[in-house]
Amino acid sequence: MEEHGNAAMRLAPGRMVKDSCPFPFAVNHLNDLSDGYGDMRANNPVPRVVLPSGDPAYLITRYADAQAVLADRRFSANISRPEAARLREGPDGNLSNPFSDDRAWHIRWRRLMALGLNPRVVERAHGPIQEIAHELAAEMAAMTPPVDLLEAYATRLPVEAICVFLGIPPLDRAKIRRCVDALGTSSAADFEERAEAGREMWEYGASLIAYKRDEPGDDLVTSLIAAHDEEDGKLSEEELVLSFMALIVGNNISTAQQIGQGVFTLLCNPDQLAALRADRDLLPGAIEELLRVTPIYTGLPRFATEDIEVGGVLIPRNATVLVVRQSAHQDDTWIEAPEVCDIKRTNANRHLAFGYGHSFCIGAAFARLQLRCAFTALMDRFPALELAVPESEVGWSYRLMGSGATAIPVTW
Repeated sequence: MEEHGNAAMRLAPGRMVKDSCPFPFAVNHLNDLSDGYGDMRANNPVPRVVLPSGDPAYLITRYADAQAVLADRRFSANISRPEAARLREGPDGNLSNPFSDDRAWHIRWRRLMALGLNPRVVERAHGPIQEIAHELAAEMAAMTPPVDLLEAYATRLPVEAICVFLGIPPLDRAKIRRCVDALGTSSAADFEERAEAGREMWEYGASLIAYKRDEPGDDLVTSLIAAHDEEDGKLSEEELVLSFMALIVGNNISTAQQIGQGVFTLLCNPDQLAALRADRDLLPGAIEELLRVTPIYTGLPRFATEDIEVGGVLIPRNATVLVVRQSAHQDDTWIEAPEVCDIKRTNANRHLAFGYGHSFCIGAAFARLQLRCAFTALMDRFPALELAVPESEVGWSYRLMGSGATAIPVTW
């Protein structure tokens, strides 16, 4: 289990977090935070905490407050400013889009990206991505169990899927995965590795864009280049590369966690898995419930551009808040029996796994497609898939970026 020295604490059930408590909280299982978050929502919904960098931040734990923060443009997504709390150790404490505070740029960028990421266009990639999922499941089936589901399947599928969608040649995919893995580290000791991976990704993105100009294909990079070249520079060269990197990094880290932890949740709820196997038409709703109930430890950071009151607490100008979606998803003011995984719910799609309002993830449709393909291939290939160890023996890492199970041993 990865911890940050005295920046991690064990949050016992029923223990309310006091102001300036170290964060993240270390527990045996991410679901063990449920009682603690419940106390926070009831008694201290916007606690002040201290991050591993030593910087302070505020947690947003209630669902309504989380929606309000994500919808309020006074809370900026640009946390690269010097006043913002550093989310990780090292000189590169925060990664952010330099254009985040330009509303006109953001609207234009989302409009252009939506041309290639809207549900209708994304659905055209269903066949190729389902084929990739089946191939990876077949490769996993050829291994001798127990097998780590994350390493053998969950972390591989998003890399292959986004590379196909972007038009990245197969020979380059190992490099992409290596760079993404490096960019997801969080300790100061990993700074040089992250910096090198960032440079390598930037150079590769620029070279791929140049290649696609000469050899266009039926892929998202080609579409973005066309929007850039044919529409009077709507995306500059820098914007094109930034978009490429955002899609690669954002898709691979979060989707791999959602696949792995979604399968883990189903294996821990065999009645729900049996119901899904018996009726595949339940899969779209099951994905929404798994997105809601699966622990998402990574908080969405926002920077207060002025004094703003949230949940009865005054967030001072230049403060950083972290929207704790895991807590918001357990808030019974919007969903009944939130601690129960029920794939037949009708309102689970109100979750905040993809953000909310103007900050809703532009790649949500693509993420959902990957989850659908991933779960389908596993159910097709492994009718008797189960955990190879007791649930309590699955280890977890606690980082502000990229937290989740360290390994999910499975057998069949």
